Amino acid sequence: MAININLKKLFLIFVCMLILSTSSFAKEKREPLTLDDIDKLGKIPILKKLPEDMYENLKSCKPYNDRFTTCESKRAGKIVGKTFRRKGGFAEKYPGKMMEAMAYYEILYLTSLYKNRKKIEKFRNNFDKEGYSNKKHKSIRSLIKMNDGREKMRSALGMTLDTPTEEAIKRFWTLGEFLGLGTPKALGKLDEDLNKRKKLLQRYKSTVSKLNEKLEQEKEKKEFSN
Repeated sequence: MAININLKKLFLIFVCMLILSTSSFAKEKREPLTLDDIDKLGKIPILKKLPEDMYENLKSCKPYNDRFTTCESKRAGKIVGKTFRRKGGFAEKYPGKMMEAMAYYEILYLTSLYKNRKKIEKFRNNFDKEGYSNKKHKSIRSLIKMNDGREKMRSALGMTLDTPTEEAIKRFWTLGEFLGLGTPKALGKLDEDLNKRKKLLQRYKSTVSKLNEKLEQEKEKKEFSN
């Protein structure tokens, strides 16, 4: 499985996604909602294993159960918001932090999905009523925007919305660890800047190649054990 990453493009996608999902001035999609829109939101999984550092951060929220609380929402939201609002070339200097924030975005989405579970069920039960699907359904539409961003995020690493949440989190986190191996340094003159960017790009390509090999090895081990 090949993974092609354009960090600058990915960063812009998520900044726009974050603004759209949190701004009260964002234009809402006003076409009637459909059951397909609701089905695309997915189901709420029970998480059984998170990356160690992520688990330590969420441990007091008790993440390994069938509920997603305000505690998880605040902690994941703080990291996502802080990371994607950073300026000054933060995405290029600290790509590992970006990937970790994308893993936390999965948690943030699940907290919102859980929070709106009753509204989603109500929509399913009342969908056939005349004019019901044309209503604002502001919370559900906001959730749909979040999921659209989540879909783009996963697509950047060759995943889809059908990819299990734990697997998606693991991939984001593993890539984040690889990209975080180097220590960023301040850039000087333009020619030095270009040379360092070239070396950085080469390191990214090497890192992604190693990650591909690791993921394929794990996949082969899993298939062999089954």
